[in-house]
Amino acid sequence: MNSMTPELNQDNPGNGFVDVVDEGRLRYVTICRESRANALSVAMLGSLADAIASAGRVSAIDAIVLRSTGVNFCAGADMGELRTHRRQQYDALRTLIAALDKRAVPLLCVMQGRALGAGCVLSALADVVIASDEATQGFPEMRFGMYPSLVHAVLVQKLPEPLVYALCVGARVLSAHDAWSLGLVTEVLPADDFTKCARDRVEFYVARTAAVRYGREMMDQSAREMLLARVAKAEHIIDRNLADPEVEAMLSSYRK
Repeated sequence: MNSMTPELNQDNPGNGFVDVVDEGRLRYVTICRESRANALSVAMLGSLADAIASAGRVSAIDAIVLRSTGVNFCAGADMGELRTHRRQQYDALRTLIAALDKRAVPLLCVMQGRALGAGCVLSALADVVIASDEATQGFPEMRFGMYPSLVHAVLVQKLPEPLVYALCVGARVLSAHDAWSLGLVTEVLPADDFTKCARDRVEFYVARTAAVRYGREMMDQSAREMLLARVAKAEHIIDRNLADPEVEAMLSSYRK
């Protein structure tokens, strides 16, 4: 690492962690950083990628359940690290996207609260998204003068490109029902009894993992081949966007 680049402090408890538990034939992967709305540090991105990639090497695992602690699903990538460790964070995001794209077992995403930016990337690459009716998905990067290139690269797996552009450039926030109507959410469940209802629906899909895999195969024919190429293109756009002094000023103000 360049000596002028500040070191990442991975020992700080505020950096959060990813809890991985294999229970029966399921791997539960839980994002744990409530103090920062489950924003993803570089270390957490690496842990997520490892947990997802290694599940395919464990023959006893039939599916991955991705969830989070607290009231929010994921506030996206760590904005402080985006400013100070952009290359490390982008490399970690790219590795995670590749792991999600190439995973051998179905991924079920259980979502409540807010999902922002990279948090929406996680759910967009899941096979099944079970959301609370109070959950939201947002694309806030334009508020800081940044176009969410990486989010765009992933969302076009599921949505028409003009619609993706409208969501991203307009800094849109989608309700769970709006996201469902677009195909970004599979099911919307009542918030009042969400934990129990979500557990029941997870069991439904886990009992049918072969069918879920076949459904993914039908969805992935052409889009999958282009995903990583779009992710690579997004990296160059992000670099140019972050070099803008006005963006730096807005990000600095956000951090304060």
